[in-house]
Amino acid sequence: MLDASQIPVDTSLPQLPALVDDDAIAARFRAHALPGWTLRRCRAQDVRYYPGATCLLAYGLKYDDPGGERVPFALAGRAFGTEPVPAHFRERPAIQTPAGPIPAYWPDLRLALWTFPDDPAMPGLGHIVRSSGTLFDRAVQLTPAPWTGARPGLETIVVNYVPAKRCILRYDRLDHARPEPFYGKVYATDDAQSVVARMQMLWEYAVRRAPELGLARPLGCDPVRNAVWQDSPGGEPLLDSLLGADMPVLMRRVAASLAALHRSDLPAERVWRVADESVKLERARDALLRFYPHLHREIEATIGPLAAAAPADVIQTAAVHGDFHCNQVLVGRDRVSIIDFDLFGRGDPLLDVARFLSRFETVAQGHWSAAEIADAQRAFVSAYAILVPWGVDRRRLAWWKAVLLVNRQALKNVKKLAASGVEPVAAVLTAARAAAEGRDFA
Repeated sequence: MLDASQIPVDTSLPQLPALVDDDAIAARFRAHALPGWTLRRCRAQDVRYYPGATCLLAYGLKYDDPGGERVPFALAGRAFGTEPVPAHFRERPAIQTPAGPIPAYWPDLRLALWTFPDDPAMPGLGHIVRSSGTLFDRAVQLTPAPWTGARPGLETIVVNYVPAKRCILRYDRLDHARPEPFYGKVYATDDAQSVVARMQMLWEYAVRRAPELGLARPLGCDPVRNAVWQDSPGGEPLLDSLLGADMPVLMRRVAASLAALHRSDLPAERVWRVADESVKLERARDALLRFYPHLHREIEATIGPLAAAAPADVIQTAAVHGDFHCNQVLVGRDRVSIIDFDLFGRGDPLLDVARFLSRFETVAQGHWSAAEIADAQRAFVSAYAILVPWGVDRRRLAWWKAVLLVNRQALKNVKKLAASGVEPVAAVLTAARAAAEGRDFA
C-alpha cells in the first residue's frame, strides 16, 4: 500500500492519508488498550477508496494480552467525505474488543468503526451470520427448501464482505447429503424484495425461453434483515475452466448465454446511459492525474479523445447485466451460468460485451499469449454477433471497451491505494488506446 505521505490530496476526503498511516492509527488504538495489553501490529488492509466519495477499509490488529498470548482481531470501517454522517454510524456505543473498548466513531477522521458482523449499514447481518441456519426454522421460509424433511445442520461461510455495502454467504450442509451449497446476500441499500422479484423474473425467463442460459433460482428473502437467498446454478468459474480448454469454443458458449439474456424483453428500473460512464471517465481523469502526474501525457492522450467521441444512447435498449465479467460466469457441462444481477437494467447491450472483454483482457495477461487472448475475444464477439438481431457496431464496441478499461481497470490501483508504481496503469492506458483505435483484436 502507498505510504500516507504519497497519497495526493482529495478535497472531498482530506483525511485519507491519516486513515492509512499505520503508526498514527496504532497510536490511537494503543491509547484505548486495557492495562497489560500491548499492541504489536496495526495495519490498514483491504482498502476500497472511491475518489471524491468515501473509503472502506479494514484494520488488522494484533495484541499481546497480559499473559503474553497473541490476540488478533479486525475492525471494519467507513470514512465519510463532506456529506452528513448518518446517526446509525455516528451515534453508537463503544466497540467491545478483547483489548478494551474502542470508540465506534472518530469525529476528527469522520471514521466509523465496527467488528464483523455488526455492520451499522446492515443491522440484520449479525443475526443472520450467528443463526447457524435456525433463521430458516421460523423467520425465513425458503421455497423451495434446499433440503428434504428436517433442516440439516448448516455451516455459514463468508464468501465476500464489503463493509457498509453487502455480504455474500455460502451455506454448506453438515450432513453432506447434497454437495451443492446455497447462497445468501445481505444488502445495505438494495431492497431485498425488489432483488428477489428481479431474480424470479430472470430465472423464469431462462427456464421457459432460454435453456442455454443458466441462472440461480431464488429461494426466498427476509425484508426485515434485507437479505435474499438463492440456489447454486452449478459449474466451475470461467477462468478455471479456460485452463487446458479449447478457449475459442468455450468463449462462444459464454457469448451464447449473454446473447440469450440480451434477447429477452425483460423490464428493469435501472437505465444504463452513456452519459453516466462519461461522468465516470472525467472522475477517472482527475484521480489518475492526481496519483500519476508523470503519466499526464498518456492520460490525456487516452481520455481526451474518448470523452470527445462519446456516442449517443441507443434507441432500442436491451436487458443488460450491468457488471458482466469473468467472475460472473460459471461453466457447466450442459450450459453456462451467469450470476450476480444486482446491477441489472436496460441499456446498450454492448456495455456487457465490452465489460467482459476489458476484464478478460486484463486478467488473461500472463496466462495466455497475446495471440490466444485476441483469438478468444474474436470468437466471443463473432458468436455474439450471430446470435443477436442487432449485430455489433465495432466502433461503438471499441469506445465502450476503451472507456471501461480506463474506468474499471486503470483505476484499480488508485482504489486499492496500491504501491505498484505507474507501469500497470500505463499498460492499461496503452490497451485502452489500442481498443479505441480497433487495434486490440480486430
